[in-house]
Amino acid sequence: MRSAMGSECSYDRGLFDGSIGGFLFEKSSEFVVERLEGVEVEDKEQKLAEKKRIKILFRSQMCFIIQNIEKTALLSEHVNLLTTEIKPETADQKMQDFEIQIDLTEREQQKPFSEKIVKRDFEIIIISDKKKKKKKK
Repeated sequence: MRSAMGSECSYDRGLFDGSIGGFLFEKSSEFVVERLEGVEVEDKEQKLAEKKRIKILFRSQMCFIIQNIEKTALLSEHVNLLTTEIKPETADQKMQDFEIQIDLTEREQQKPFSEKIVKRDFEIIIISDKKKKKKKK
């Protein structure tokens, strides 16, 4: 899935290598391992469900972070246009053109099934939660 600026907002770790996202992914992976080691889990299924839950949260947070960075970049670009002594109307028009170009690129590159993937991931969590409740009873 592509975010507003056209950068990958994907589940694939390879896309984050060598970037801030890669650093955050590595740290979150370490956190997942530490969290799972610190908790005694009776069943491998529960451990996998917890791991999936954390990955889903990480994915959504990464996309949110990327979108915020992109919004900041857009604002910065607008400020740069205004400080270069361009007329405000011209700067506004250039920013509108830039945003339209980003939107078009995003639509072209966006995967139509990405929403289905997220929905499936949440269904997996719900199913695993139901299994946990049944085992407790």
